[in-house]
Amino acid sequence: MIGIVLAGGSSTRMQKDKALIQHPVKPLQSWLDHALEILMKVGCRKVIVSGKEHDGIPDNHLDKGPLAGIYSVAKSISVNKLLIIPVDMPLLHESLLADLVSESDYHSNVYFKDSFFPMVITWEEQYIDYLERVLNDESSDCSVRTFLAEINAVAIDCERPQNLMNVNTPDDLERLKQLSKEDY
Repeated sequence: MIGIVLAGGSSTRMQKDKALIQHPVKPLQSWLDHALEILMKVGCRKVIVSGKEHDGIPDNHLDKGPLAGIYSVAKSISVNKLLIIPVDMPLLHESLLADLVSESDYHSNVYFKDSFFPMVITWEEQYIDYLERVLNDESSDCSVRTFLAEINAVAIDCERPQNLMNVNTPDDLERLKQLSKEDY
């Protein structure tokens, strides 16, 4: 299994690189460090950053969102199973990722009902064809929701949905700082 950290966004709303923000519970780690660590802890044999910064694989299609990052990584390496997380989910815990990985033994493609990310995808070559088609057609829907429907992904329950908090703005960051360590 290969881990992917989606870190290719421009962080416009946050006004600074989200990958480099200090982790709320692990002060010696950035959000990116945390993401890399938890992917390794759940058994990813390799972890790749999607995005032009942080020694990552740059998106082949600019301003097309997370699907462009997934596509660019999948085109660059030989893949079978991918565990994909965004860099801006600093409360994500390896136990939740382990739940997804375990569920992927029964369902090829899984994510939590509460959030499209994280997700596990058992890669099929036809997914590249689909992504090429939607990323190259300006009128196509490049949403993660539509992609998950296309690949028949199964949504599972999350025992700790508060850990799926996506932090995109300074206000989100302030809310994150107000949470206690117990929330993590």
